[in-house]
Amino acid sequence: MRYINRGFGRFFVFPVSNHHIIDGGMVEFIGQNYDVWDNIDFLLKNFDQDTIPGFNGIVARYDIYRTPTSGIVYRNGQKAKNVRTEIVRVRGKDMERLASTPVLDSLPVQDGQ
Repeated sequence: MRYINRGFGRFFVFPVSNHHIIDGGMVEFIGQNYDVWDNIDFLLKNFDQDTIPGFNGIVARYDIYRTPTSGIVYRNGQKAKNVRTEIVRVRGKDMERLASTPVLDSLPVQDGQ
């Protein structure tokens, strides 16, 4: 059986207005203890909102050239305040160690989050 990481998904998005594509890019979901694939329709409808009920993880956005444009951390469905994301390239041998590190557990918790 092939292993599939159900906490991760990358998708192309093309917002439409008046039947014309007005923009394009990629959105990436990195869920923590969250099955992205079971909730993909919900996530794609809400990825640009201040709240994504039930979602814990990161929503990263890229332009069509794969240049990072934003990264937002969500805790308990709310955008985390005062948290910065950084998208970096990692060597393959470091991926196993990083994959086992809980992303949100290492972040400071603010009151009310």
